[in-house]
Amino acid sequence: MPPHLPKTHLLLRPPLFRLKAGEKGFVRVVRSGKKLPDDRESMFWLNIKGIPATEYVPDKNVVQFAINSKIKLIYRPAALKGNTPESYAEKLQWGKEGTSVTVKNNSPLYMNFSQVSLNGKNISGAWFAAPFSTLKIPVQSSLSATGKKEITWSVINDYGMSGKKYTAIIQ
Repeated sequence: MPPHLPKTHLLLRPPLFRLKAGEKGFVRVVRSGKKLPDDRESMFWLNIKGIPATEYVPDKNVVQFAINSKIKLIYRPAALKGNTPESYAEKLQWGKEGTSVTVKNNSPLYMNFSQVSLNGKNISGAWFAAPFSTLKIPVQSSLSATGKKEITWSVINDYGMSGKKYTAIIQ
């Protein structure tokens, strides 16, 4: 790819900067012009690393921490304006496959789960189902027993808050 063409869909402005103590910085996320699907959301990860400034002091022991933050960025095309995760959350299709719970997302949106539980027991993890895909969530032996299983879930809304809880029975 020629060096003047973008290699990614999003660009950061500025990509790197220095802050003094007490200062605030802002990063602007800009589309590069590279085409994105217009029938579904696209998800990207923004990794931000904060490295503290240091002064060399001879013969002194110091402990220093660097902070790394990983942030989900979800791009929703104009064709999906008005669609929200809450409007599709109840339509998710749950099932089981071996030692995993499966969730089929037939929507054009990412479903980011704030909570998933099986028979009242929370399934830990940061789970999300991509548009038009099936997610497998590994669980402990609770699926091996016969009978109905109750799955409860809630999705994260556009404001980053946990939405309404939904329940389904899986066989």
